[in-house]
This record gives sequence, C-alpha cells and structure tokens, in this order.
Amino acid sequence: MTGTHSGRVRFTIEVHAVEPPAAAEEWEEVVEVSFVPSAAVVDLVPWGEGALARLPLTSEGQETDPLPAYRVRYCATGMDEGHDPFGGLDPDELDESDHTYMDRRPDRYLLCLWPEGTTGDGVPRADAVLRQTSDGAAYWHTWARGLPAPPAR
Repeated sequence: MTGTHSGRVRFTIEVHAVEPPAAAEEWEEVVEVSFVPSAAVVDLVPWGEGALARLPLTSEGQETDPLPAYRVRYCATGMDEGHDPFGGLDPDELDESDHTYMDRRPDRYLLCLWPEGTTGDGVPRADAVLRQTSDGAAYWHTWARGLPAPPAR
C-alpha cells in the first residue's frame, strides 16, 4: 500500500543475492515478511492494472526446483503526506505527459527482496513491523493482522 489512493509514486525495487544492510533511518515505515514465490519471475501489480514491473528472482529468471523462500522488506517515508498525489499542484492544470509533480511528492517507497536465511534452528524469521510512524501504516497493519494465516508450505 502507498499513501496515495491514485497517481504515480516514487517506488524503487531492489533484488539482492544476500540480505542488504538494515533500512536506513530515513525510512519511517519498515516491514519485513517471508515470501514463497510460485515462479522464478514475479510481477509487481498496481491496483486494478496489469504488471508494472517483472522481477526475476533467480539468475535470468530461470526456474529452480524448489524455488527458495525470500525475505521482503518494504520501506516508506511520507506516507500520510502522500495523500496529495500531485504535491499541491492542480492536476487539471498539468499536461498529461507532465510528471514534474513527482519531484514535489513527499512520499517514496522501497521494496527489497533476497533469498531468506533461517534462524539457527532452521526456522524462517517471523514477519515483523520494524518501524511504524504514520496513521496510514497503522491502519494497514491492523487490517493485515486480521487476515487468516497463510497455508503452511
């Protein structure tokens, strides 16, 4: 989820071979979860549309058997302020191809994926909210906690 309901956001995706350093302090929201992909290439899909980006998780997207579990870190900053998708500009005064308002957006997002290591006893790490500061993130965390647990693999 992002702070804005509609419109473009600054969103970076990184696929790492090993766990990257902890999220920098600039990130106000940080969540980590386990992810078991069903294919070596996964899609980032925005609400109600087709794939925005294709993410090869293995070398050149080649299938492996079995696919490794991944750890996913989602970071956000300016999430509550991101409710204004045009950064204070009037969207009716913008040319359809003018995306300069993106420089004025207060929110931005980072998604990192890497093959998941396990704890010393071979168990994947638990999903965790590592940092939460915004009302928007608090709302979505409460919503997610109400979902049924995923099936065991």
